[in-house]
Amino acid sequence: MQGPPVSMTLDAQESPEATGAADAPAKPPSVLIAELMPLVETAKEVRRASTAEALLFNYVLANGAPKERNLPSLLRLFQGAVELEHVQFPLQLKAFCQGRDLLHLACGQTLHCVVFRALGARSYSGVDESVSLTRRKFRSRASKQTIDLGLSLSDVTRLIPGIAFLKSDRITLAEAFDGIVLQGAHKVVDLEGTLAQLHRALRPRGQIWLSHDNFYSWSGHQGNPRSPGQYDAEDADQRALVDWGHVTFDPPEGHRFRTSLNRMRIVDLRRIVDTYFEVEQWKEIPDKASIPPRLTPALRRKLNGYTDQDLLTKQVICRATKRI
Repeated sequence: MQGPPVSMTLDAQESPEATGAADAPAKPPSVLIAELMPLVETAKEVRRASTAEALLFNYVLANGAPKERNLPSLLRLFQGAVELEHVQFPLQLKAFCQGRDLLHLACGQTLHCVVFRALGARSYSGVDESVSLTRRKFRSRASKQTIDLGLSLSDVTRLIPGIAFLKSDRITLAEAFDGIVLQGAHKVVDLEGTLAQLHRALRPRGQIWLSHDNFYSWSGHQGNPRSPGQYDAEDADQRALVDWGHVTFDPPEGHRFRTSLNRMRIVDLRRIVDTYFEVEQWKEIPDKASIPPRLTPALRRKLNGYTDQDLLTKQVICRATKRI
């Protein structure tokens, strides 16, 4: 049996006209802005993700609410990431990591994994032979400060789903990731072979982000002096390296220039990247303003065959898409 017809009209006492709501004066714009400003400041803090609370908010927004019993440990991890300055690098790649299954090569003993997941990476796999899953101490690369968090990377994988650490031989898995971060490509001795592996590991239209410190720059030797102001003329090793001395140095077998750095010129880096990827962004970052004046005519003659691109580019940043 059909029930009584449903009325589509408001009762008199519920209508805006009856309550006078339609006649309520609108708030002046200045009042609305004043009321919104606290919310705007909160939104800015969350967007900056510069506090443990903001990171937790981002994590919940991207992944849903964690188990209540895990909240104290999660907050400790996020606070540790802030104190150790492990937030800045993932923040640079916030748009890149969101919604991706991310592979991070040369991830280091850091809390980058925690921040990437908080910023929206669907999953995170770190690769670095130096990583210890049981170590509870973490070091700030910027301040050189060491903090005992009381939590290890093994604890991280337990507390935050979707975080794992792989052995380097597993990056050959086919089409397992749609985003790859290669931080420090200059330290990969067989870079061409590695990029071929990463091409296979990426899904169609997956992207790679890489940074490459140029060996042929003033401080490309990755040792001291790192800047002209730090040069110690009494140090024989520094005298051998200063002002592009490392560029013409022929390292013996076993030297770190052979075992730890690929000494790849920028033109060769671009050629190899273009082989496997379609470049979306290629940024060559010049050296500090104090460096070009040191490249005297006499030095230019000594370094004949090397271009300004070789000698005055500090770093290359690249974002590229897998070629099909």
